[in-house]
Amino acid sequence: MFPDLFGSNFTTTAALGIIMRNNDQSIEVRNKATELYKQWLTEREAAEYLNVSPSFLAKQRAYGEKSEIIPYVRLSKKCIRYDFNQLQCWLNAQIEAFKDEVTA
Repeated sequence: MFPDLFGSNFTTTAALGIIMRNNDQSIEVRNKATELYKQWLTEREAAEYLNVSPSFLAKQRAYGEKSEIIPYVRLSKKCIRYDFNQLQCWLNAQIEAFKDEVTA
């Protein structure tokens, strides 16, 4: 299924996305699926990244101005995800807006 990159001492497990040695030690392989998964943050992770509380993000989603809402995706009623790249862009825009206010 995968090319044998590490010699005959390794077996590959495609479903787990890891390479396992014969002595049961495993090495994580970073693949595109893992990178895409890590791009989406939970509400708690996004709050930690922005140094705010998760309740702030919930209030901001419910009551925030449309132009000021932090971009998010609602997968279900209780499952909210934030795209890390969009979060960074939003944060940079807020920093630039603050700089403009201070210098004006």
